Amino acid sequence: MDRRIARAQRLHWEIEALLRLGVHGAGLRAKRREAAALHEELACERIAQDDLLGWTDLFAAITYWAEAGHSLHAFELLQFGTHIAIGAVVSELEALRTWMTEIAVIPTLGEFATALPALPEAVAA
Repeated sequence: MDRRIARAQRLHWEIEALLRLGVHGAGLRAKRREAAALHEELACERIAQDDLLGWTDLFAAITYWAEAGHSLHAFELLQFGTHIAIGAVVSELEALRTWMTEIAVIPTLGEFATALPALPEAVAA
């Protein structure tokens, strides 16, 4: 296992234990900053490799940065995530559009079955 992942997991449980004990302050903020930095690093690497776990790390990084009092950086990461997500969705939609234009659909006979126009009585007789 990546040592950063193991460290981030340990930090998570250390933070949870401190919160249960009612500990707040500089020590807790320092652990949150460390966890945030680890998750941010992992998020950037994983997202660049199209690893969906990167999104979980990004959410964790945003959360820890905000809880550590670094809301400006947390908002920057939110913007980064939004930009990446929009790009990914647009890319997938464009791929879908291309696929739709390339598929060959054979029309059914029902699509050709249309009523003939009414003929004048003189022609019909």
